[in-house]
Amino acid sequence: MVERPRKLVRQIKRKFGTPDADAGFLDLHRQLTDGENVAPDHPAIAGLAGLSDFIDEVAETYEHYDDTVKLHIRNANISSEELNQANGALAQLNNSLSTIMESLGEGLLFFGADGICSDVYSRASKDIFGRSPADIAIWELLQLDAGDASEMQTLLNIVFNADTAMSFEDMMALAPDRYSQGDKDILLSYRPVTDSDGQLKAIVMVAMDRTRESQAIKQAIQKEKEASRIIRISRNRNAFIRLIINLRALFDDLDGALTGEAALPQFKRDIHTFKGLAGSFYLTHLADCLHNLETRLAGQNRDRTLEICRTEREPVFRHLDQASKTAAELFGAAFEQRGTTRTIPASQLAAFGTSLHELVAGGATADQVQRLFLEQLASVSIRESLSGFTLQLQELSDRVGKRLYPLRFEGQDCRIVMDIYGDVIQSLVHAGRNIVDHGIEDPNLRQQLGKDPAGQVTVTTALEDRNGAEWLLLIITDDGGGIDTEKLRKRLVEKGIIDADAGLSDQELIRYVFHDEVSTARTSSQTSGRGIGMSAIKAAVEALDGTVDMVSAPGKGCTLTLAMPYIWQHDSRLVPA
Repeated sequence: MVERPRKLVRQIKRKFGTPDADAGFLDLHRQLTDGENVAPDHPAIAGLAGLSDFIDEVAETYEHYDDTVKLHIRNANISSEELNQANGALAQLNNSLSTIMESLGEGLLFFGADGICSDVYSRASKDIFGRSPADIAIWELLQLDAGDASEMQTLLNIVFNADTAMSFEDMMALAPDRYSQGDKDILLSYRPVTDSDGQLKAIVMVAMDRTRESQAIKQAIQKEKEASRIIRISRNRNAFIRLIINLRALFDDLDGALTGEAALPQFKRDIHTFKGLAGSFYLTHLADCLHNLETRLAGQNRDRTLEICRTEREPVFRHLDQASKTAAELFGAAFEQRGTTRTIPASQLAAFGTSLHELVAGGATADQVQRLFLEQLASVSIRESLSGFTLQLQELSDRVGKRLYPLRFEGQDCRIVMDIYGDVIQSLVHAGRNIVDHGIEDPNLRQQLGKDPAGQVTVTTALEDRNGAEWLLLIITDDGGGIDTEKLRKRLVEKGIIDADAGLSDQELIRYVFHDEVSTARTSSQTSGRGIGMSAIKAAVEALDGTVDMVSAPGKGCTLTLAMPYIWQHDSRLVPA
């Protein structure tokens, strides 16, 4: 028998006085069927009178339930429709978010406290990292080494557990900010994802691909450097041509260059000078080649030097050929045959013609005519001759991150013949390198010392009478830190140049900077460290029967003084100024 609902049982009991009223109806049915006499007071007889009302009540109840069911069905339909609308809106929102993420072209991905990336990420993320970031630890995705990966895990633990008073931005500034793989240059940044209570739940990493931008910057820098190189070569045409001609001549006749007792030190000084000049003209490959050659020649005798140079001649000539190609494009194919040249304004030529006519009319001697020619046409302003030195100082300071004001000139701007003083001017490349590398301090240190962050180099030129003869003084002063005499003393002792107990004064020690292979630098570089540069300056000046001197003031800088006879031509008479 099917179990009746309790509501129906209660309804039967209320109407018929008992929940089992159907048992009485069944008994009445049996008696009538069997032909038995039915007692007038049989319970079912009274119940038959209310049966019609009971059926109406049941019908009414079912009608009520039917309305209720219909209402629930209608409400369910409404809820389903709203749910569908909500799902549609959410799908539309997801699509919009996805469209925005993809339109940005940036890698967007999420990771939690465990560092594991979720399966929600932009398509660009896959392109940037070369794979799907889903379910990969962020340190693995960024290809961090074991140490950096451990630091990243520690950082996430601190950030998610709020174990620091530092802000999220300050903490995540400690996370990797770049991702580089191959040619890719990716900039990384991090954003917090918090709940309504402000609790950190996840981190969004934004990966911005800056590869094209970086490549464009590199190309722009390269083009700017190439333009600077062309400008520098054009402004210093003769120095550039001399570099090519003289360096080629040196390697064309290695045997001749290395003949004589003093040939080996001078050869090494020449290589060092050529390296410096190549660097000042942005001939990077040639400068690197000569730098490596210097390294191989360190401590070698003449025979071994000759052997090494012969093996390096081919790469040196290859780089020289490239430099010659540049020179030919700028100055014409026959630039080596023409040698060094000068551009003389027409007004200057006209003035020379006038002076020459007056001189000849007055019965001038050949020496006087020659002197006029040298003074007015064959000579250059000494400041003009130092234009390369000026550019070199700025280039070197930019390269090592130091600051310099433009070169300052003081004194008399006398004229010189480059055929006579060219080697001296050329050797100043080493003075410039020492000033920038050893003399001028870093901007921050200069500020701490109460100095201007930018250093100042000053060149003073003057003519001085010495026993009835004119001498040219070229004085280079910087406001750097000066020479560390104790460090210099230790280096001299290490090299066996002086004894440890030699009681030399600071000034006596400083004069050793002109000694071959003396440098306070522990390692050599493109800028300095060979200990050859200052000896090259000394050799060039002494070739003119001149003298060199260096004075240092601790914390205030150095003064290099070159004193040379002021002459106009190389011959037995040395026509005096």
